[in-house]
Formats: sequence, C-alpha cells, structure tokens
Amino acid sequence: MKKIFFVIPTLLLAVNLLAQSPNAFKYQAVVRNSSGNILSSQRVSIRISILQGNISGSVVYSETHVDTTNNFGLININVGEGTVVSGDFSSINWGADAHFIRIEIDFAGGTSFQIMGTSQLLSVPYALYSKEAGNIKYHQQLSKSGDTIVLSYGGFVIDANTSYKAGTGVKISGDSIINSMPGFRSLSQSEIDAIIPVAGTMVYNTTTNKLNVYNGTNWYELPYGDCVPDPTIANAGIDQTQINDSVFTLAANNPQYGTGKWTIFSGTGGSFSDDKDPNAVFTGRRSLTYTLRWTITNGCSSNSDDVNIQVLCSPMPASEAGPDKSSSNGTFAVTMGATSPTDGTGTWSVVTGSGGIFSNVHDPAATFTGTPIQGTSTVNYSLAWTVSNVCSSVSDNAGVSVSCGPSQIYCAPSCTNTQIDVNNCGSCGHACGSAPHATLNCNGGTCQIASCDPGWKDCDGIVGNGCEANTTSPPYCNGSCTICAPGSKCCNGSCVVTKSTGDACVYNCECPTGCVGGICH
Repeated sequence: MKKIFFVIPTLLLAVNLLAQSPNAFKYQAVVRNSSGNILSSQRVSIRISILQGNISGSVVYSETHVDTTNNFGLININVGEGTVVSGDFSSINWGADAHFIRIEIDFAGGTSFQIMGTSQLLSVPYALYSKEAGNIKYHQQLSKSGDTIVLSYGGFVIDANTSYKAGTGVKISGDSIINSMPGFRSLSQSEIDAIIPVAGTMVYNTTTNKLNVYNGTNWYELPYGDCVPDPTIANAGIDQTQINDSVFTLAANNPQYGTGKWTIFSGTGGSFSDDKDPNAVFTGRRSLTYTLRWTITNGCSSNSDDVNIQVLCSPMPASEAGPDKSSSNGTFAVTMGATSPTDGTGTWSVVTGSGGIFSNVHDPAATFTGTPIQGTSTVNYSLAWTVSNVCSSVSDNAGVSVSCGPSQIYCAPSCTNTQIDVNNCGSCGHACGSAPHATLNCNGGTCQIASCDPGWKDCDGIVGNGCEANTTSPPYCNGSCTICAPGSKCCNGSCVVTKSTGDACVYNCECPTGCVGGICH
C-alpha cells in the first residue's frame, strides 16, 4: 500500500484579495506519495483551523474543503470560503494577537482527518486586518506635506481645498482614490530598508529573489515551496541482448514532465538515431556491452535510469583451407582452394616453409608461389587459412608441395637437368665451358667432347685440351690418332714395316720405289 504524505508549501498570501470581499486568502499545497511522486487527480478532504495566541491556542475559526489535486498534484483553496465548522472568519481580530493555521487532511476524501502540521501566519491575516486599504493591493503609508499627500512606495495626490488630482501611481475616479500600480512591488534590499512599512506590507526582494512580509515589527522572508512539477521518473526500459545484430530499438518512457535525453554511460563507440527519442535506434559494436542512460530533466531537477545493451557473437563456423596442393612444373605456384567466410575476414599465412608469397592474402583462391632452394627440386609448406571477426578466429591448414619438373633441380634462375645442362653439369653452376678445336656437351652430369673440328681429333681423352691432334699431318697416320713406330710407315691408312726390293708387296707405299706384280722394286 502506498503511504501518502502532504507537503505544506508557502502560503500565497494576499495576492488575490478582492477589494469587495477581502475575507479569504489563498492556500496551496502539493500531495506526494512516499516515493516522492506527485499524486495527480486525487480527491482529498482538508480541515483548516485558525488558532489564536500560540501553536496550541484556542480555535477561533474552523472550516473544511473537499478538493481534487490537479495534474501537478496541487490543491488550491480559499481559506475563509470553506464549509464552516465553527467560528466566524470575518470576526477574527487579526491585529489583536498572533494567529496560527493548523492543517488536517483525509487522503481518501472523507472525514478521518490527520494533523499534518501547524505554523504561524505572518502575512495573510495582516493583509486582511488592513482591508480598509480598499483596492490597493499592497500597504502604503500616507503622509501630507502642505497640499500634497505622499505614498510611502511612491506616488502622490494634491490636496487643493479637498479637491484631488491624480499623480504618479494614483488615479482619481469620482470620489475614489485608486492605486494604478497594482501587484507586489519589486525592491532591492537597500530600497526595502529605506521604506516605512506597516504590518502586512509585502514586497518582492530582488536582492534575494524572495517574497518579504512585514509583521509590524520585523521583515520576514517567505521561502518558496517545492518546485513543481518534478520531472517524470525516468525508465530506460528492459536490458537487451542480441547475437551478431548490433542495432537495437530502445524503449524508454516518454516523459509527461521534462525532456528526455540518451547518453552512453559506458561502452566504446555506438550512436543514437535521435538522442531525445525514447524509442531511438542505438547502433553498437559486436562483442561489446553498453550501459545507456535515459535522463529526464526540467527546470526543477533531473533523474535518470540505465539500461544494459549487449551484442554477443555466434560461434564461428569451422575454417576450411581446402585440399593440399602440389605442382611439379617448375613454376613453384599453386592455386589455393579455401572456403569463403560467411562472417569475418579470411587471411592466408605461412606456418612452415621458407619464403613464399600470396597474390592476395584475403582471397580464398589466392595463388601461392613458393621460394625454391638452390640445388633442390622440391619445397614443402604448411599454409594456414584463418577466419577472424571482432569476436574470435578459427584456422585450418593446407599442405603445399612445389617442385621442378622430372629429373630437374633448381639452379637459379630456373629448374634444369644437371645431367645434360652444359651450364649446370652435374651440379648448379658447374659449366663445361669451351676447349680447343672441340665442341663440348654434358652427358650424365659429366662434361665431354661432343665433336672435333675437321682434321682434328681428341687423341688423349682429356676434355680440357679439346681436340689436340691434327691428324692430317705426321706423325698421325691417315687422319687417325695412330702414330707409326720407328721402322714403319703409314701406308694406305695403316702403319707397315718398310720392305726391300724383291719382297712381296701389295701397295706401292710398302716398297722403296713401288710394287710391280707383287714384287717390290
């Protein structure tokens, strides 16, 4: 059950006193519950009692009122115009003694009254006591100097044989002297100190911004009552959590009193579609938690409420680097076959292996080119395809083997067969070069003489000196590497022993002068 309490505010004294019916004064109060919230549109009963002499003095007048609070929780009643319980309001002798006002209330609108408090009256009754002032809405002291009647707050009339003329602040209508400057005067403290007040005089002090009332002896400052209405109690709505989706529709309350405004109390980044809209769209960042504050402010005060917004990430799907890849065409390049990520960004990297480059590290079908190693035919790699988002990352590896062609190794700048390459014969960088009167080749990884110039032969089998023998001239026999021994000579492509005359013969070159009929001559 809500506990209701009654706030006794400053009395609005003598502001609306009527010249013809001065026997009443305004009373205003605010009704709130125990949480300080204004109770609007609630029917209540109030009993007003005027006590004489002291706070527990005798009741000289009592009346009741039934009123309904307005949207601001306010009740407004005219003391002196209620349902009379006892006494006569118009007969109260306000100037004879101090008077107090006691407030009792039944929050259900019945007659079970509870005493809310008693306080001394400092101004309204004294304004009533001075009701002979007529239409003048604040008290002024009159004095006469010669034929001029002067008012203490300013203004004057001229006494010309009982005929009056209007002056500053006073006008004449028939036989009536009328104040032409109605309402409270606004005076500074120094100006207040300079006037000669009477009991019930009330002014607005521009130095302190408060109402001041004179009780006949001293000035009293009337404090203001509670500032009303308080801003609507802020409600930022319920906490929200979403997976992957970082766009939220907020659900704060729309203030009846005051203006609302969203702010980010904690969390990085984020924005509102309209920070004054209770149903603004807030865009945050995934994997983050935000505390958003809804503050309602008016001229009285402000209050706020927070709501937590959380953007979670769904589990990352497995990363697929694709099948292992290989090439043996000497380019050392392969086309990768990873799966494109559905969330986040994929990135290739080399896990094991020396060197290597990607055509585009974020392309699942990037071309990877390995770095060959001198003197080897194959290079092996392990490549990772890693998919990452703001929440997490997952990886998968693929093996890559790149090599030269069959029977080849890498000899910069390309792959070659060192069994037949004259520039890399047997090993990288071993060139066969050149030799005299010879053409060289590489055979089985060894440099050899492939051919000799015409008339020349490699008779000693040494590659380095090439085709060193000119077999077209002695001591070589008939264009070959044969050299005839002493006592023999080259005859018809062969070395033969020189024959004597009369010896049997076949060729003329066997005999001293020739071979005739098979006999040397």
